[in-house]
Amino acid sequence: MPSSQQQDREAPRRPLSDFISAHVVSKDISYKALAARSEDPVTGQQVTDQWIRDVASGRLRRTPDLWRLRALAAGLGVDLDEIRARAIQQYLDYEVATVQTGDAEWVTVSVPPSLTPEERRRVAEMASEIARMMDKPQRDGQ
Repeated sequence: MPSSQQQDREAPRRPLSDFISAHVVSKDISYKALAARSEDPVTGQQVTDQWIRDVASGRLRRTPDLWRLRALAAGLGVDLDEIRARAIQQYLDYEVATVQTGDAEWVTVSVPPSLTPEERRRVAEMASEIARMMDKPQRDGQ
Protein backbone atom coordinates (compact mmCIF):
# COMPACT_ATOMS: atom_id res chain seq x y z
CA MET A 1 0.00 0.00 0.00
CA PRO A 2 1.47 3.41 -0.96
CA SER A 3 2.30 5.82 1.83
CA SER A 4 0.37 9.11 2.07
CA GLN A 5 3.52 10.87 0.86
CA GLN A 6 3.59 8.65 -2.25
CA GLN A 7 -0.12 9.26 -2.80
CA ASP A 8 0.45 13.05 -2.60
CA ARG A 9 3.13 12.72 -5.25
CA GLU A 10 1.10 10.43 -7.54
CA ALA A 11 -2.26 12.20 -7.32
CA PRO A 12 -3.24 14.02 -10.49
CA ARG A 13 -2.75 17.73 -10.00
CA ARG A 14 -5.73 19.80 -11.09
CA PRO A 15 -5.41 23.02 -9.10
CA LEU A 16 -7.17 25.22 -11.65
CA SER A 17 -9.95 22.72 -12.30
CA ASP A 18 -10.48 22.15 -8.59
CA PHE A 19 -10.45 25.90 -7.86
CA ILE A 20 -13.15 26.58 -10.46
CA SER A 21 -15.30 23.69 -9.28
CA ALA A 22 -15.00 24.76 -5.64
CA HIS A 23 -15.87 28.36 -6.54
CA VAL A 24 -19.01 27.33 -8.43
CA VAL A 25 -20.14 25.18 -5.51
CA SER A 26 -19.25 27.63 -2.73
CA LYS A 27 -20.91 30.59 -4.52
CA ASP A 28 -23.85 28.43 -5.66
CA ILE A 29 -23.64 29.76 -9.21
CA SER A 30 -23.93 28.13 -12.61
CA TYR A 31 -21.18 27.89 -15.20
CA LYS A 32 -23.35 30.09 -17.40
CA ALA A 33 -23.43 32.81 -14.71
CA LEU A 34 -19.67 32.53 -14.23
CA ALA A 35 -19.12 32.81 -17.99
CA ALA A 36 -21.34 35.90 -18.16
CA ARG A 37 -18.94 37.78 -15.89
CA SER A 38 -15.75 36.28 -17.31
CA GLU A 39 -14.63 39.01 -19.68
CA ASP A 40 -10.99 39.75 -20.43
CA PRO A 41 -10.40 43.35 -19.28
CA VAL A 42 -7.76 43.82 -22.00
CA THR A 43 -9.46 42.44 -25.12
CA GLY A 44 -13.12 42.39 -24.07
CA GLN A 45 -13.40 38.74 -25.11
CA GLN A 46 -15.54 36.39 -23.05
CA VAL A 47 -15.10 32.71 -22.34
CA THR A 48 -18.06 30.38 -22.79
CA ASP A 49 -19.69 28.30 -20.10
CA GLN A 50 -18.67 25.19 -22.08
CA TRP A 51 -15.00 26.23 -21.99
CA ILE A 52 -15.22 26.78 -18.22
CA ARG A 53 -16.87 23.33 -17.84
CA ASP A 54 -14.06 21.79 -19.89
CA VAL A 55 -11.42 23.38 -17.66
CA ALA A 56 -13.27 22.47 -14.45
CA SER A 57 -13.73 18.85 -15.52
CA GLY A 58 -10.12 18.47 -16.65
CA ARG A 59 -11.11 17.88 -20.28
CA LEU A 60 -9.11 20.86 -21.54
CA ARG A 61 -5.69 19.43 -22.38
CA ARG A 62 -3.76 22.46 -23.61
CA THR A 63 -2.64 25.49 -21.65
CA PRO A 64 -5.27 28.24 -21.90
CA ASP A 65 -4.42 31.47 -23.72
CA LEU A 66 -3.57 34.44 -21.52
CA TRP A 67 -6.74 36.32 -22.48
CA ARG A 68 -8.81 33.35 -21.26
CA LEU A 69 -6.94 33.31 -17.94
CA ARG A 70 -7.55 37.06 -17.53
CA ALA A 71 -11.25 36.57 -18.30
CA LEU A 72 -11.48 33.68 -15.85
CA ALA A 73 -9.74 35.69 -13.12
CA ALA A 74 -12.20 38.54 -13.68
CA GLY A 75 -15.17 36.18 -13.52
CA LEU A 76 -13.90 34.48 -10.37
CA GLY A 77 -13.01 37.83 -8.79
CA VAL A 78 -9.43 36.82 -8.02
CA ASP A 79 -6.01 38.11 -8.98
CA LEU A 80 -4.66 36.98 -12.35
CA ASP A 81 -1.46 35.73 -10.69
CA GLU A 82 -3.48 33.20 -8.69
CA ILE A 83 -5.17 31.82 -11.81
CA ARG A 84 -1.90 31.88 -13.75
CA ALA A 85 -0.06 29.95 -11.00
CA ARG A 86 -2.80 27.31 -10.86
CA ALA A 87 -2.74 26.97 -14.67
CA ILE A 88 1.04 26.61 -14.65
CA GLN A 89 0.77 23.86 -12.03
CA GLN A 90 -1.95 22.00 -13.87
CA TYR A 91 -0.83 22.31 -17.48
CA LEU A 92 2.95 22.62 -17.21
CA ASP A 93 3.48 20.55 -14.04
CA TYR A 94 5.54 23.40 -12.63
CA GLU A 95 4.88 24.96 -9.27
CA VAL A 96 5.70 28.44 -8.19
CA ALA A 97 5.79 29.43 -4.53
CA THR A 98 5.51 33.12 -3.78
CA VAL A 99 6.29 34.54 -0.35
CA GLN A 100 5.82 38.16 0.71
CA THR A 101 9.03 39.50 2.23
CA GLY A 102 7.99 43.08 2.82
CA ASP A 103 5.16 45.48 2.26
CA ALA A 104 5.49 45.37 -1.52
CA GLU A 105 8.22 42.77 -2.07
CA TRP A 106 7.74 39.13 -2.97
CA VAL A 107 10.05 36.18 -3.60
CA THR A 108 9.02 33.64 -6.23
CA VAL A 109 10.77 30.29 -6.44
CA SER A 110 10.35 27.19 -8.53
CA VAL A 111 9.20 24.21 -6.51
CA PRO A 112 9.49 20.68 -7.93
CA PRO A 113 6.04 19.10 -8.34
CA SER A 114 7.25 15.95 -6.58
CA LEU A 115 7.42 17.72 -3.20
CA THR A 116 4.68 17.07 -0.67
CA PRO A 117 2.58 19.97 0.65
CA GLU A 118 4.72 20.01 3.81
CA GLU A 119 7.94 20.10 1.79
CA ARG A 120 6.54 22.96 -0.33
CA ARG A 121 5.67 24.91 2.82
CA ARG A 122 9.23 24.43 4.11
CA VAL A 123 10.73 25.68 0.81
CA ALA A 124 8.56 28.81 1.02
CA GLU A 125 9.63 29.40 4.63
CA MET A 126 13.32 28.96 3.74
CA ALA A 127 13.02 31.42 0.83
CA SER A 128 11.37 33.94 3.10
CA GLU A 129 14.04 33.50 5.78
CA ILE A 130 16.85 33.93 3.23
CA ALA A 131 15.24 37.15 1.99
CA ARG A 132 14.94 38.46 5.58
CA MET A 133 18.58 37.60 6.29
CA MET A 134 19.73 39.37 3.13
CA ASP A 135 17.64 42.43 3.96
CA LYS A 136 18.85 42.72 7.59
CA PRO A 137 22.38 43.99 6.80
CA GLN A 138 20.90 46.67 4.52
CA ARG A 139 18.49 47.86 7.22
CA ASP A 140 21.22 47.78 9.89
CA GLY A 141 23.49 49.94 7.71
CA GLN A 142 20.89 52.67 7.16
